[in-house]
Amino acid sequence: MAGIQLGHSGRKARTGRPWEGGRPLERSADVDDWDAWELVAPSAIAADERSPVPRALERAEIAAVAQAFGKAAARAHTAGFDVVEIHGAHGFLIHEFLSPAANQRTDDYGGSERNRMRFAIEVVEAVRAHWPQDKPLFLRLSAEDDAGWGPEQSIALAKEVKPLGVDVIDCSSGGILGKAPSVAPAYDYQVPYAERIRREAGVLTMAVGLIVHAQQAERILQDGRADLIALAREMLYNPNWAMDAAQNGRRPKSDVAPPSSTGCRRAAAVPAWCRPPTVGRPAGLTLARDRHGRGSSGSPGGPPGSRRACSRGRSMLKLLASKLPEVLRAIAPLIATVCVMQLTFVHAPLAQFLQFLAGAALAAIGMLLLFAGIEHGILPMGRFIGAELPRKGSILLIAGVAAALGFVTTVAEPDVLILAGQVAAASDDSIPAPSGLPDRRRRRFFAARRCCASSSASP
Repeated sequence: MAGIQLGHSGRKARTGRPWEGGRPLERSADVDDWDAWELVAPSAIAADERSPVPRALERAEIAAVAQAFGKAAARAHTAGFDVVEIHGAHGFLIHEFLSPAANQRTDDYGGSERNRMRFAIEVVEAVRAHWPQDKPLFLRLSAEDDAGWGPEQSIALAKEVKPLGVDVIDCSSGGILGKAPSVAPAYDYQVPYAERIRREAGVLTMAVGLIVHAQQAERILQDGRADLIALAREMLYNPNWAMDAAQNGRRPKSDVAPPSSTGCRRAAAVPAWCRPPTVGRPAGLTLARDRHGRGSSGSPGGPPGSRRACSRGRSMLKLLASKLPEVLRAIAPLIATVCVMQLTFVHAPLAQFLQFLAGAALAAIGMLLLFAGIEHGILPMGRFIGAELPRKGSILLIAGVAAALGFVTTVAEPDVLILAGQVAAASDDSIPAPSGLPDRRRRRFFAARRCCASSSASP
């Protein structure tokens, strides 16, 4: 199914690309439609201190903008899209009308909560009028924006738009203020919004935000906290996420059961587009549920889970074995160099040399786990938090480097380095060993002098 999101940037328009700083653009001859790309909002209030002040929309213009949403929906239908989502979140125009921080109008589009909802309701009506009834319509909301619009208001709006034809509320947060939401991002951190709106407004909801694992997504659905799962960055990190989830979600025949008769994933009254996909499992069947109501992907044990764990373990061992030559090629020169130094002139205590070897082994294992995690997609590009395999690899790598540094500090004693430099410059017996050196350092001094002398004598 192909979906499209319809939105209006409002006072957040005319800015640079996010990866280029997202700063407001300046008038340029290269932009021939500068005046047409005007910043408008419910009130003349800038998005933040670095943004220009938008022009407040006239009352007659508001209806025209709502109708423009409807015409866009008609074009989406003509183009063959299957799903339309109205973007009413993240500080864009619809959200600006909803928020008392951005909407300070005194007419019937501002003031009371009902008035601030008016524009969103009119957009929904215009879109549904041009969008076929058999095609789903989503509405994205910032269920909490820390600026006067919260879950209670989102529930009230959901109750208003559901009879108008909105099928799903996409539950996000933040965006009206120039700072991150007050709820610290963590796994499932926005799922409670979807769960509450689903329960109290009686509407289907979609959960989004740091949902990265197939088992995590399945658990949210099986627990009845949301009806759909949305992925964005994770699909960019791993374009094969859906295929990985389908393959990892396969179940043997004994582990599936006929669908139940209640819940979004189980109700016959739910539209076909909301029913669970059958990729990777027999058609017409859904995941078995244990006595706690959990799907088999969340089951703590049992033969099927054991078989899957063994299979994953064998696959991981094969992956680690395939990465071993790369790690050995990377770390072998360092180990060989240190061993030669130890046998020729360093002569560090045996315990310290063994400490280096142990540290090098730990570092090698850490590198192996890191490489395997990145290669296997467990560690997507730029994501270092919450990835079990690479996180353990990082810990081992750091521990190994710390252990190896004990040997390096033995080699890099300042006075020995200075003496070695003097010996290398003289390369003869003119520099006596300084008095007061411990026996170990004295032996190292004479070994270094002999080594330099023999090197200078060679043709």
